Amino acid sequence: MTRNRHGSTSHCALLDDIWNRGRLGHLPRPVIQRLISAIGFDKVDILDITGPLSTFAAVNHIIDRDYDNMPGVYECEVLGKAVGPVRTSTGVALMAERSYRRVRGEIDTLIVPGAARKSVTKARADKQLIAAIQRLTPKSRRVASVCTGAFLMAEAGLLDGHTVVTHWGACGRLANEFPNLRVDPEPIFIRTGSVYSAAGKTAGIDLALALIEEDLGRDWALEVSRYMVVHLKRSGGQSQFSVPLQAQIKDSEALNGLPTWITNNLGAELSVAALAEQAGMSERNFTRIFRQELRTTPAKFVEAARVEAARHRIEESTLPLETLARDLGFGSGERLRRAFQRRFGVSPDYYRDRFGHSADNSRIKV
Repeated sequence: MTRNRHGSTSHCALLDDIWNRGRLGHLPRPVIQRLISAIGFDKVDILDITGPLSTFAAVNHIIDRDYDNMPGVYECEVLGKAVGPVRTSTGVALMAERSYRRVRGEIDTLIVPGAARKSVTKARADKQLIAAIQRLTPKSRRVASVCTGAFLMAEAGLLDGHTVVTHWGACGRLANEFPNLRVDPEPIFIRTGSVYSAAGKTAGIDLALALIEEDLGRDWALEVSRYMVVHLKRSGGQSQFSVPLQAQIKDSEALNGLPTWITNNLGAELSVAALAEQAGMSERNFTRIFRQELRTTPAKFVEAARVEAARHRIEESTLPLETLARDLGFGSGERLRRAFQRRFGVSPDYYRDRFGHSADNSRIKV
């Protein structure tokens, strides 16, 4: 459900004037109210619901913090089989204010969360739940699964022909059980048309930030990320695997421990020839096995590892970029800047200004 709240021309002008004179005057004033509905079921993963809903609600909190009587943007709710408590995986209950069996109006964004394997299997067998997802999806401007919520969407027949993602540990199972959809295990979230899917748990927060950016613009997404004290949102194309995690998962005997060695020796010569020698292979065989094991090229893996290490050091130190570039094997600050921009979509200077050590200290109150 979306509602335009312009009202009369004079009232709109008054609100615009109040907004522009306030602390958030540099941001566009939202004029559309949107209903965000998350489906609840027994033993649902609490973070799959509260992560996205808290992110949307943060927009309202920011407005309420800085203005009196200024309407909010997002109305958030949990839908249950019946009105009342919905038990989550933690034992903490969420309150469903409406039954998903009785929703009649339109929804702006429908969120389908996941759960542990046994709970998802039980939910998939719940005919009323699956029927509700089937019925509510056409009523929604967009629908998003979080983590293993993709299994519920697939069970409802709503993902056929779509490319989707779920938690990396469940991607193979999703692909095997639902051959009519394409599973991409890499991104943290994917959009195909009006259907979105997020990899897992905190990726739901990243997806919500991206949806806020769609609705209100990038500056609003940045404002929310600062308010929530979360890192600058990751783009959907960013892998759900961090480089160290990829190294741990794929540190197979076939590569002789090379991925971890790379992450521990980023300042070294890491050309294909040097890496092949380190692994004790010919360059051709090394490149083939590396791509087979990590699904990327050695050069791309090395750059990603170096950029991720640079991000951590930017957050934790005040070292000049030229020093970081030299220590991490980039060769020059300019090469570091270009690689950082490619991976995170912002410059390292921009990132340091918002999430660096000095920025954090400036916000500490004693």
